[in-house]
Amino acid sequence: MVRARFEQRETLIAAAPEIFHVTEHHAGHPWVLVRLARVEAADLARLAELAWRSAAPKRAVAKWQAARR
Repeated sequence: MVRARFEQRETLIAAAPEIFHVTEHHAGHPWVLVRLARVEAADLARLAELAWRSAAPKRAVAKWQAARR
């Protein structure tokens, strides 16, 4: 599972329900479950990056972005 805002989660599920889903247990939390056997590695990496960027301190994100340049 990866962290996702509720609106992001709904968009992911609507776009690819064969990959993304949520259980009743996780319904009230900002997470989306990912079927690893069905997701492309690059897509999962992008989701992990977006999840990290949304939770990480701004200073850490800025430092990470600067190192990528």
